[in-house]
Amino acid sequence: TSPATTSTGAVNVTVTTTGGTSSTSGTADDFTYVAPVPTVTSLAPATGSTVGGTTVTITGTGYVTGATVTFNGIAATYTVVSSTTITTKVPSGATTGKIAVTTKGGTATSTATFTVG
Repeated sequence: TSPATTSTGAVNVTVTTTGGTSSTSGTADDFTYVAPVPTVTSLAPATGSTVGGTTVTITGTGYVTGATVTFNGIAATYTVVSSTTITTKVPSGATTGKIAVTTKGGTATSTATFTVG
């Protein structure tokens, strides 16, 4: 079992027994932490203004600072409230389509369509 972490990347692994401790030379003994793939499970509300500015709450998993949020490909400003909640504002110029959240672990796209109108 690996210890919990919010970081990604390689770490050295050592094994200690009554016979001693293993070496940490090279990369053969490394363990690599990878970021989880995010999910998007809901949007509230599911509609926003054509001029932008509507606050939207995105619920899902795997949210971290450094993510990107897009409305049908248009980048939006956002705040990661927790690993399961992002608040964002509909960007000016957004069009009807999917909302995507991208982290180091990958990209999640909403199943629901966000309607701008």
